Amino acid sequence: MYYNPVGGREGERVARRLDEYRKCFKLSFEMSKVEAIEQVPALMEGTFSTHDGQEGVRAFFAKEEAKYRHS
Repeated sequence: MYYNPVGGREGERVARRLDEYRKCFKLSFEMSKVEAIEQVPALMEGTFSTHDGQEGVRAFFAKEEAKYRHS
């Protein structure tokens, strides 16, 4: 297990997302590059569908500090 500083409902989403990433990482050794690449959109959709995911990308390209709302 790992430390989750967020907690609550948002913490549950973070934990689920991390579990999905771990699963994908393990599966990446068992599938071809093409199969792995086909899995990327579904994984990324869940990550960047949240406000914080979008804010992180926005701030990165704007070279600004991200203003996360944990939502």
